[in-house]
Amino acid sequence: MSWQFAGSTWGLVGGKPEAGESPEAALRRELLEEIGVDTDEHRVVELGVHLLHYPERDWNVAVYRVELSQEINIQPNAEEFVAVEWINVDDCMKREDTMEGLQQLLSTLGETLKSA
Repeated sequence: MSWQFAGSTWGLVGGKPEAGESPEAALRRELLEEIGVDTDEHRVVELGVHLLHYPERDWNVAVYRVELSQEINIQPNAEEFVAVEWINVDDCMKREDTMEGLQQLLSTLGETLKSA
C-alpha cells in the first residue's frame, strides 16, 4: 500500500515510536491512527531494521509486513493524506514521485516484500 502526503510524494504508513513504545507497538498504533487498520486481526512479520541514507542524516528504519487475514476497509486520516492506494512493489519502484529513501528500502528488501 502506498499513500500520498500533502507534499505530493508517495510513501508507506509509518512513524516514530513514542517514549517507551516498541517498534511493533508503534507500527500497530500508526496503522490504526493513519488508515484505521487494527492489526490485532492480522499477522505482523518483522523484516528487520534497515539503514536509509539521506543527505542530511541516516535513519534506522524498523520494517514490518502485515499479512492481511481478510479484505480491509481503509479509512485514511484526512489530516495526513491526500490519497491512498494499493500498489505492488514493482510498480512502486517505477514511480518517480515516491518519498526519498523508499525506493532504496524496497530495493534492499527485494523479494522479501514480494513473497507475501
